[in-house]
Amino acid sequence: MDTNATYRASDCAQYRISFRRATRLAPAALATFLATAFITSGAGAQTAPAAPPKVTDDAGGPATKGKTEAVQKPEEAKRPEGWTPGIAFGGTFNLVDTRSVIGQQDGTTITLGAALDASLDFNLGIHEWRNSLKAGAGVTRTPSIDEFVKTSDGLFFESIYLAHLLEIFGPYARVSFNTTMFPGLDIRPAPVTFVVSNVDGTTTEFIGRRLALTDPFQPFVLREGLGAFIQPVKEDRITFEAKAGIGAQQAIADGLAVADDSATPVVEVKELDDTYAIGAEVIANAWGFIDETKRVSYTVGAGALFPFKTSDLPPGDDRTLIELTSFEGHIGLNVKLFDWASLGYKFTVLREPLLLDEWQISNNLLLTIGAAFGSKAPAPPAPPPCDCAKDCPVPPPAAAAPAPAAPAPVAPAPAVPPPGPESGPATAPPPPVQTPAPAPAPAPAPAPAPAPAPQP
Repeated sequence: MDTNATYRASDCAQYRISFRRATRLAPAALATFLATAFITSGAGAQTAPAAPPKVTDDAGGPATKGKTEAVQKPEEAKRPEGWTPGIAFGGTFNLVDTRSVIGQQDGTTITLGAALDASLDFNLGIHEWRNSLKAGAGVTRTPSIDEFVKTSDGLFFESIYLAHLLEIFGPYARVSFNTTMFPGLDIRPAPVTFVVSNVDGTTTEFIGRRLALTDPFQPFVLREGLGAFIQPVKEDRITFEAKAGIGAQQAIADGLAVADDSATPVVEVKELDDTYAIGAEVIANAWGFIDETKRVSYTVGAGALFPFKTSDLPPGDDRTLIELTSFEGHIGLNVKLFDWASLGYKFTVLREPLLLDEWQISNNLLLTIGAAFGSKAPAPPAPPPCDCAKDCPVPPPAAAAPAPAAPAPVAPAPAVPPPGPESGPATAPPPPVQTPAPAPAPAPAPAPAPAPAPQP
């Protein structure tokens, strides 16, 4: 038998079997390759997810510093948006009756008074609109003058608009008026001589104990201003605001004003007339709270109008524009004793040379019983500090979580037997594990051929 022919026939049969196996496995391998390529390409085409928000070191303040969750940092504090109303009102009453008391006049003394302080503010974006209304009046009846005499009377309103082009700087426009609410009288215990200096230069004398001075809402002083403001400091403790610009003042006056000279035996009285002035105005105000609970408040302010145009002066009046400068200043302190009682002091100085060339000074100390609402109400007291040792017990520590169990060993994948020559189409086997092929064993050295036997 030809040995080489036998080997060739065996090799051909083995090649035919391998070809049939490869032909049957080719569809499964091709399907596996296409699926893997499709999944890979789809994963590459997806959009990467958005990065999580960063955690800033100071986001949220000390309470959240060092935490791992993302915290949005709040915007800077601004003025309260919308309308902010406030009102405070009250009254005062005092009654003293004395009979046969050494050093005191017999009779009854009664003091009555009322006060109103209201505000209405509006803020929207750069716009700030402040409105304030203040009114107060008081009367007293003593044994010397057996009738009620007006001791205080005032009505003040101001509306000011500020445009915060910058938070501390911008233009402003304002309008205000100041007047009285009740008739004015000069009442004396005994008859005196009143000498009235009229506007036309003449004088008139009256003898009596009563002289009518002004009607209600007389004089009526109207002020306007337009310019720029600055607020370098704006805190609860102190808010400082300065304004400068063009100002105007008009006084509608019809009546009399007392301008007495104590060195003369008569009472000098001046007749009032309508006036106006236009010039440069400078105003500065500061206000705030002294304590943390906002129960003690203060206000300080001053303003001046330097005129460069005024109404005509009476004949013989040669005062210069500097001498006609108007000035107004005030100092106020208010202590909220209780929610229904407050003690207030106000000092006011006023000089309006066109109306009365005298310094008008008033001091007012008033204990008021009333109520306050809105922005005029005192702030509620802060809660007491927490004693963590008593009020806030520390909860017991949570039990430690058990350690995770070791993962179970993965069972080896079952071997897939190779399909036989008569078996059906083979299914796709799982992806083979890439293991390095073992190195081929070295072939054994061929045994030496036996030496031929020697011939005999």
